[in-house]
Amino acid sequence: MSWSKIMRVLITFAFVILLVYCWLFYQERAANTRNFQTFSSSFYNKVDSLVLTIDKLLEGGNSGLASRLNELENKLIKTDLTLYQGYSFLNDSIYYSTYFEMLNNMIHGIHADGPATKVVIPPFDEDSRLDESEINYLKLMRDQLNGIRQAMLDKATGQARGDIGINEFNEILKPITIEDIYSFYRKAQEMK
Repeated sequence: MSWSKIMRVLITFAFVILLVYCWLFYQERAANTRNFQTFSSSFYNKVDSLVLTIDKLLEGGNSGLASRLNELENKLIKTDLTLYQGYSFLNDSIYYSTYFEMLNNMIHGIHADGPATKVVIPPFDEDSRLDESEINYLKLMRDQLNGIRQAMLDKATGQARGDIGINEFNEILKPITIEDIYSFYRKAQEMK
């Protein structure tokens, strides 16, 4: 076998390996895109459900308050878990914060001392009714979540946008990723 034939066989073999590698890379990238679209759609649905639950809580008066707060708690936990799973298992570039956990803790009551602010929020169902400050917390929560929902909404279809990438998703979440209990408390106090 001549040197030129050996070179042709090696180049052909290398070319076939390159084609297989490119095809596998394309398949992996397509799977990652599909997985992220599934994740963002699921997250959108969780946020949408949270907004509707908060609206129901605000409009429902004080009857059945404990069960509606339990429903809100469960949905906050599921939304937090969805975001955490996206960060942990899908792509660690997804912003994860303890925002939903903070909101859940707030419903059960918080006593926190910060450098400039002392936050005391009694449990929402402590007196079996929502007072003005608790309504303000819920409205602020709803407004922030509604901002996320609107940014992820495809106006034409009324469903989650399928073209959201990780960078845009992170930009949508940026307002809540920097939120802490002290800034949330101040914003709610300013609503009075």
